[in-house]
Amino acid sequence: MASAARPSAPSRIGRCWSRRWPSPPIAGRTLQRLGPFDEELVRNQDDEYNYRLLKSGGRILLTPDIRSRYYSRSSLRSLWRQYYQYGYWKVRVMQKHPRQMRARQFAPPALVAGLFGSAALGLVWRPFRWLLGAVVALYLAANVVASLSLGRGTRRAC
Repeated sequence: MASAARPSAPSRIGRCWSRRWPSPPIAGRTLQRLGPFDEELVRNQDDEYNYRLLKSGGRILLTPDIRSRYYSRSSLRSLWRQYYQYGYWKVRVMQKHPRQMRARQFAPPALVAGLFGSAALGLVWRPFRWLLGAVVALYLAANVVASLSLGRGTRRAC
């Protein structure tokens, strides 16, 4: 019922249960019970499958016992295309499984909307320049706090 995977870079994870993992190996009985990956999706098949697995009571095991390889994109253009497609196909996954989304997944688009919106409105109304500064300052502060927390090892990866 559980699928297992190992990150390609060394980590302090050890064995633990997770909410998701990209491209996990899947046990045969789990494939029989849930069916294969959704072939309609060009990207985010793992995301959609992880949701079905968790919804059915399954779990995802992260373990250093399993090795995997990841080949990064060879150019910024191909990396851009990859992440554009992730975003595009995430919408289709959301349409199929609206309850899959978590509040944290709305933070990046909210940040971008806040930055562009306050910058655009700041051109015509001065108080929005302060809002832009506040959004940037909050973002930087959150990054510093998260970096220090992870750097000190106070937060586990899962």
